[in-house]
Amino acid sequence: MDDIGLSPYTEVRMRPLFATACLFWVASCQYVPGTDASFIRNARASVSDKLIDPTSPLWRKERIIKSETADFRNGAQVTKPGDPKFVCGEVNGKNQMGAFVGFSPYAYDLVNKQSYLLPSFDNTNEAAMAILNFPTACMTKSQLPNV
Repeated sequence: MDDIGLSPYTEVRMRPLFATACLFWVASCQYVPGTDASFIRNARASVSDKLIDPTSPLWRKERIIKSETADFRNGAQVTKPGDPKFVCGEVNGKNQMGAFVGFSPYAYDLVNKQSYLLPSFDNTNEAAMAILNFPTACMTKSQLPNV
């Protein structure tokens, strides 16, 4: 340390500062565009907007589904094989009474920036339309329709 002019006391004081800087760098990774953490953060924000109480959802089983083939829209290539395509997971939101209603599957289309929720309630027309629009890549075998 003598060749750069730092005393041992200065070196000891720099270690906590360096450790703190590293901690802030790691914590900021969710805000770096193009990372899995940023995809999940954007998906959560979009899905939360559709909930009755957007400030209190619980999340689980979140994963990134990658594109298996290239997607084209209006003649232009939108994704290539291996690109992230969907964020899938489950969300538990509150009803009008303030009680949690149970986990429901959700999907977020990273290309179209659109979120989809599968309702965990009855067999209404709204639930049927939600199932038709829900991306099959995010469905489990028990959720896929029997054909």
